[in-house]
Amino acid sequence: MSANARKSRSAVEQRNLIVPQMRDYDELGTRQEWVPYLMYFNPRNAASKSVSTDDRGFRNTTGGQNKKSTALLIGGSTV
Repeated sequence: MSANARKSRSAVEQRNLIVPQMRDYDELGTRQEWVPYLMYFNPRNAASKSVSTDDRGFRNTTGGQNKKSTALLIGGSTV
């Protein structure tokens, strides 16, 4: 293993000690699904201790009813 790889692994291990929920996000990223016109997206119906997704791959939010309007910006590299 190269010195850079050892440094990187050490940094990830240190990060996981500070913010252990990042392990769940790392795992979520390894299971991305191919979605037409979007390329890769979160897996559907994923569940872990700190993050979960719905049947469309969007992360679930808990803790209250958000009745505020939401704006969505969609575009490519020229946006």
